[in-house]
Amino acid sequence: MIQTNRLINTIVLLAFIFMGAFTNWFLTLGLPQKIATHFNFAGKPDGFMTLQNHQSFITLSTICFPLFMVFMVGVLPAWFPSTVNIAHRDYWFAPERKTQTLDYLFNMACKLGVLMVFFFVGLNVIIVLANNSNPVLMPKLPFFVVMALFLLGLFSWVVVLFLKFRKVDLLNK
Repeated sequence: MIQTNRLINTIVLLAFIFMGAFTNWFLTLGLPQKIATHFNFAGKPDGFMTLQNHQSFITLSTICFPLFMVFMVGVLPAWFPSTVNIAHRDYWFAPERKTQTLDYLFNMACKLGVLMVFFFVGLNVIIVLANNSNPVLMPKLPFFVVMALFLLGLFSWVVVLFLKFRKVDLLNK
């Protein structure tokens, strides 16, 4: 069952990464060869990329950053449990709970990976919207919505992890 959960989490994560990378590539198909990718506080462009460089960067970001976070949070603790910074680490990594703890961390890492995929897709949508406007201008409301949702999701993720490991008597709750 434990290996099945990890397999399902991995398949779901990889499906989201694939869909996110494809979505980001597809969204950019109608853009010109030179696009605005950085904007000042007023929403005016102050940095540009070629379309091909942007497609490569956003696609690689959508793939690599989530996988890196899953590796750091969900895989590395199995190899180096002494480097994991959680409350009551000795309790959670005791032999009778180590597998369950590592599975939980892997599950949470996959959720963080999915959150990051949505973040990169959201950023790309903002860039596409900006480049499709005349004059080119970053839409502030979508930007703040994407940032707020990402930060809310990240905050929630941290709180869930904190609550899971805060007390040793709350195991399996």
